[in-house]
Amino acid sequence: MNLALVAATAVVDNAFSLARFGVRHVDKRLRCGIFKTLAAHHVDCQELCADTLNCFSTNTYKNGTDVCELVRGTKNSFDDKECFEKKDGGIHSELSSTNFGNTLRKALPDGWFQLGSSAFKFIPTQTRTTVLEANATCIANQAEVVLKFQSALHKQFVFAVFPEADKYHEVREMGPTKIWKLDGLDSDVKIYGGASYQEDDDTIDAVLELPGTAGSYATTPKFALSQVNFTISFWIKSSDFSPFTTADTSPQVYSSWGNPHVFAITPNMFTARKVYLQRGTRFKVTHGRGLPTNQWVNIVAIWNRYSLGEGLASMYINGEKVGQELVTDNNPKGVGFPNPPVDVFDIGYNRETAAVMKGKLRGIVAFLRPLYQKDINELRDALDHRFPKVICRKQV
Repeated sequence: MNLALVAATAVVDNAFSLARFGVRHVDKRLRCGIFKTLAAHHVDCQELCADTLNCFSTNTYKNGTDVCELVRGTKNSFDDKECFEKKDGGIHSELSSTNFGNTLRKALPDGWFQLGSSAFKFIPTQTRTTVLEANATCIANQAEVVLKFQSALHKQFVFAVFPEADKYHEVREMGPTKIWKLDGLDSDVKIYGGASYQEDDDTIDAVLELPGTAGSYATTPKFALSQVNFTISFWIKSSDFSPFTTADTSPQVYSSWGNPHVFAITPNMFTARKVYLQRGTRFKVTHGRGLPTNQWVNIVAIWNRYSLGEGLASMYINGEKVGQELVTDNNPKGVGFPNPPVDVFDIGYNRETAAVMKGKLRGIVAFLRPLYQKDINELRDALDHRFPKVICRKQV
């Protein structure tokens, strides 16, 4: 039956021409692992699956129209027996193997998925795991822990097949308004001068490296800050934090610091010069903590407007509050940030003085709400390189 289905299509130049749907279950549906539902005929559904990196089986049935469900896995990929259910008139079809480009991919038993000569498995844990614990778990499965991907395709494959293996999956569930990984794959991050994306010994992803030379910085699109609460978090690694002072002329990590001066965040300061459109009300949260060099440090800046005329600015380092300042203004329009002067926010650049920073950055995450201690800790731990996800790899 599967050979007839393949012969029925005219597609010859893509993965479907090499696909084999070797398992077919009538009146059945695999409800676990469904990641896309659309209207498509049975044969077209199989073609879509063969051309989709993380699809290994399909469910097709009629519900007024032809329904196609693309499934991340096969019947044997899930331990839960209730995943495979009866569906009158349904057909569940499974890929036995297919080439994606020139690379073989296949769903293997016990939750393993093959790409080329490597097989991967994600093992969820109830608590954060250290590198040693993750490695021990993989060794117990006759495999090695993945701390670095061998190729971009391996990374794409693993995070497509196992969405929860991506650290940012947990962050997305917290409801941020913006995430920029700064790994070279953010389509709307622009880099200038000598800024580049480089591998880092401590992280699974590439990171943004700023060399500290004139004109070397990056930008993200701006987002609305005027009359809202917000939280901005990022990770920084530097061999020398001394250039980051508490002066307005300091190099800045993330900012909108032109005219008007909207906000600026450094490892030592969270400041705004005008917390009302045409007024001089401002805040500057600073601290005197020493920061560890050549280690990743999490910086969080929070603006919480309690009422129309009152707000609290605060700053956290690695989950610990290091400073705060209460801002008040009796203007009837209340406290709020002016609109940014340009369409971007700057990374590693002081737009007023052209001062640039030297160091590495990753994981800018923004929320249009104030985070509280529990969420601050969860955000920190989710992206802490010391707690890797347990992704195992073995040769096949």
